[in-house]
Amino acid sequence: MSYLDPLLPLADVLDPVLDPLTVRAVRPILRIVAGPPLRAQRAALRERALPDAIARWSPRIDALAGGSVSEYDATVGAAVADLRGDAEAQVVEGAIERAAHAFDRAWYANDPEWIDDPRLPRDVRVRALDRLDRLNETIGAYEAFFAAIEPLVEHARRSGVECPTLVDLCSGHAMFAVAMALRFGAREGRCRVIATDLVPEYLGIGEAHARRLFLPESALAFVPHDALDLASLPAKIGGPIDVVTCTQSIHHFPPGFVARMLGAGPRRRAAGPCSSTASATPSRGSPSRCSPRSSGAWACPSSTTRSCRSAACSPSKNWR
Repeated sequence: MSYLDPLLPLADVLDPVLDPLTVRAVRPILRIVAGPPLRAQRAALRERALPDAIARWSPRIDALAGGSVSEYDATVGAAVADLRGDAEAQVVEGAIERAAHAFDRAWYANDPEWIDDPRLPRDVRVRALDRLDRLNETIGAYEAFFAAIEPLVEHARRSGVECPTLVDLCSGHAMFAVAMALRFGAREGRCRVIATDLVPEYLGIGEAHARRLFLPESALAFVPHDALDLASLPAKIGGPIDVVTCTQSIHHFPPGFVARMLGAGPRRRAAGPCSSTASATPSRGSPSRCSPRSSGAWACPSSTTRSCRSAACSPSKNWR
């Protein structure tokens, strides 16, 4: 597929050597550079645009909850498009923010992802997913997610749940679920992690990795499941859900789907809030907004999905 193909047979030999060296080289740089300046500008701009967009769109979206899925999804999509467009344009300040806004409007494309193409050979997909996992480790994405999720896990434990059940929605290759199980003590019985996805092939990649690490099914289970059907998940996994996470997957789905998924989470967790961390490269400040909330609302570092939070958390039992 590329001029690097002749090196692929050497990957098993080179990766264990090059990966740690890459991490060592990149981490010091990341300590100096908190994040891309345009990304920081985007976050601040979107936060200022959110109140007006929510005030204008929430009544319309709330009125559609539980009705036609297509109409609901179309309205949520229009709300997010308005947030990214006119709502932000009205509050933009200074040349840097204008440049960031223009860049976002020009760059944004909601196209299907190459890695989701069913025609992609399995070995290429496995290789690409493995590289994505190494990328997340290198740039510190997993650490940022852990910082966001840890208060929620501890909140569940303080609520009397000795071994919280963490459900990761849309896990894909489930490498984050594996990392989360190791981080929060699933092997030692301090939590249980459930990785879910609609594509069993993806989960199989993570399951093979987990078993190589001697993580038993009692600590980390892989369950093919629809992220919108959390009502039946407790029965399938044999117990209640305490914390729900969804990391680095939201950009695969249209806004309406994300809103319905966010709405399902808070209604189905038993103890502790839900967390949805959508950003692949969160800024240093983002985890601080993921604190336990007694109301059980989603703590969501991604300002894009937070625009739908009000509507998403409304009852929506009987979609048509």
